[in-house]
Amino acid sequence: MTQIGKAPHAKPLEIADTLRRRMLAGLRSGVLARGDRLPSTRDLARQLSADPRAILAAYRMLEREGLVEMRPRSGIYVADRPGTSSAAPGLAESWLVELFAQGIGRDIPATDLAEWLRRSIETLRLRAVVIAATIDQREGLCRELRADYGLEATGLDPAMLAPDDSRVPIDIRRADFLLTTNDLDAIVGAIAETHQKPMVSISVRPDLVAPEWLTLLQQPSYAVVVDPLFGTFLERYFREVAGATNLRTIVVGRDDVSSIPADAPTYVTRAARAQLGGTPVPGRLVPTVRTLSPASAKEVLAIIVRSNLAVLGSRNPSSS
Repeated sequence: MTQIGKAPHAKPLEIADTLRRRMLAGLRSGVLARGDRLPSTRDLARQLSADPRAILAAYRMLEREGLVEMRPRSGIYVADRPGTSSAAPGLAESWLVELFAQGIGRDIPATDLAEWLRRSIETLRLRAVVIAATIDQREGLCRELRADYGLEATGLDPAMLAPDDSRVPIDIRRADFLLTTNDLDAIVGAIAETHQKPMVSISVRPDLVAPEWLTLLQQPSYAVVVDPLFGTFLERYFREVAGATNLRTIVVGRDDVSSIPADAPTYVTRAARAQLGGTPVPGRLVPTVRTLSPASAKEVLAIIVRSNLAVLGSRNPSSS
C-alpha cells in the first residue's frame, strides 16, 4: 500500500491535526459515521511512518476533544456523541483555553479577546486575485478564500498577463495581494514586485489524499471538470501520489455527464457546478476539500491580520 504523509519525526500535535482533518472530512462526506472503528495505533503508525507512541498521544488529544472514543480491549472509534466540537467542528476545549490564557498573558481580558479577533480579520475586506492555469483551480481557490478568509477573490487567467508587463489587468492594480500556484511563481512574482503587491505562492496540503479518498479510489471514480488540463493534472496527481489509477475525468461540454454510474464516487469542481447549472450529476458526490496547506493558510492570514491591525493602529494610536 502506498504510504501517505510520511512523517517519521512528526509530533503528536501535528499527527492530531492531520487525523482531525481526515475525520471531519470523512464525517462530512459520509465515508465515516459516528461509532465507526478507526485504524489502530499500529496500523496508523505504519501508514504514516510514525512512532506508535506519537500516534497514541495524538489519539488521546482527540479523545479529550470528544472526537474519538478509546475503548479498552476493543479499539478506537469515532465518538458516538459529538463532544465540544459539535458547535464548530475542530474546536477543542483545550485549544480555546490556551488561546484565552495567552490573551490574559498579554493583558487582554478574555471578555475582550473575541472582539479583537473579529476586528483583526473583519475591519477590512481585502481583495485577492487568484492566478492559476485552469478555471477549475481558479474557481476552487477563489471559493476557499471567500468562505474561509472572508476575502473578495477574483480569478485571472495567466494568458491575460503580458510578458513585458505592458498591460496589467485592473484587478491586479486594485488587489491587496496576489495568490498563485508554484508553476507560475516567476511570472506572477515579477508582477507582484513591480506593483508592490504581496504574493502567496500556494503549496497543496500534504494530506490531501487521505485514506478516505484512497478507499473511494479502489473503485472507478469520477472527476467532473471544465478544463481538460485540470482533469489531466488530477489523474496524474492521484496516480503519482496515491498509486490510484481508477480516477476518470468527465469534461463539461465534451463528455456525457449522465454516463457516470449512480453509485460511483464523484468529485465536481466549483467551475463545473457553475457551468452545469441545475443539471443533475449522477454518482455519489464527494465533498470538496480545502486545498491550501497550513503554511499557505498562515501566509494568507498574516496578510489579512497585518493589514487589519495597521488600520486599527492608525485609528487608535494610543492602543499600541
